[in-house]
Amino acid sequence: MTAVRRHRERPTLLGVVVRNLIANAVAFSPSNGTVRVVVTESAEGVALAVDDDGPGIPAEALPHVFERFFRVDESRSRATGGGGLGLPLVRLIAEIHGGTASGESEAGRRARGARR
Repeated sequence: MTAVRRHRERPTLLGVVVRNLIANAVAFSPSNGTVRVVVTESAEGVALAVDDDGPGIPAEALPHVFERFFRVDESRSRATGGGGLGLPLVRLIAEIHGGTASGESEAGRRARGARR
């Protein structure tokens, strides 16, 4: 689940969060999989949840997915999948807006986001 406090002065940065979360969901979903995006608004801010039908994230890796250069699959290289900076950037932007970044995962499904 992701929640980011409303901040009209930085709409471009919030777009980076949305693009990175969706790009990860698409990249790790099977070709016939589903990516779901849910946005909710409350007095505390806006929550963005993105989840997919991908393989999920092992429990031991989940606390590290927002660290720079971390990859769940260490055999992946920059040529086969990102530079390990997308989710750390999501976390940084969420924090700039007074939120936090968090991830949840279960077998066959993944959710990521920032929460106030």
